[in-house]
Amino acid sequence: MRVPPTRHCAYCRRLLQARGAVCPAPSGVSALNVTDPRIWIRISQTCNRQAQHLDIYHIWCNLKPGVSDLEFAGSVQSYLEHLKQDGQLHAYRITRCKLGLRPPQLREFHITLEFDDMTQMQSAFDTVSARADPVESLHHAVNSKIQDIFFALYRDFPDAQRTRGQEKF
Repeated sequence: MRVPPTRHCAYCRRLLQARGAVCPAPSGVSALNVTDPRIWIRISQTCNRQAQHLDIYHIWCNLKPGVSDLEFAGSVQSYLEHLKQDGQLHAYRITRCKLGLRPPQLREFHITLEFDDMTQMQSAFDTVSARADPVESLHHAVNSKIQDIFFALYRDFPDAQRTRGQEKF
């Protein structure tokens, strides 16, 4: 399959190399040779996500005793898909610590919410803080299952508007 000219993030270049495809240099090349269309779809989705400068809200948590991990994941998925379908969330990921490899201050589950900008994030927070159904029930279905929660807000760096060469510090 011949793919049109494009630029790829470092993750996608590694993915292409792992699949034995021709990989572009960071500055881009004229085309890619990818034999499996499913690979290109995955790479395209990842690059579209990576190419934008996003605000990323991180959530770390543990499950309350007796809560099913799959039930929790399903609740998170239902809640976040609702926000995504309403255009209040760009993307999300639910990850879980593997083989206990984490610093002790981190929790077992890590959820990332990706927003196009702070306006989109504020829209999502406004919707959730209204405490009205259907979002209230979806949010409660997640919150009632977790404990030891903490949050952080990061952004892609460097910022898109960043001017280079004029920094004083």
